[in-house]
Amino acid sequence: MIDISLDLASEIETLMRQVTDQTIIASSQQISGASVRPRLRIMSEVHRDGNPHTYSEIRNKTINLIVSEEIWSDAWHRCIEKELPATCGMKINIGHILHNRNGKHHFISFPL
Repeated sequence: MIDISLDLASEIETLMRQVTDQTIIASSQQISGASVRPRLRIMSEVHRDGNPHTYSEIRNKTINLIVSEEIWSDAWHRCIEKELPATCGMKINIGHILHNRNGKHHFISFPL
């Protein structure tokens, strides 16, 4: 544990807010007399269970439209099930997955 003064803690907090400020992160910084303009880049990693193709219900070699439970409706399901195969001339798969992080989602899957 590091023992620091309240003034220093306040100054550190101010600096950290600037580091996470999107207007600073998204733009290059001008430094007087410098030959370069530094720009902060933040990288992220996707959790494996965020990839829909890791769910067994989603088949390989498909294009998928995945919709959250909140906006899915039975009427929409019936319409898609009836009209889409006739319009596209292909068999589609309609189902649902229980996403580990984001709950229930429905999907429409088109084979490639």
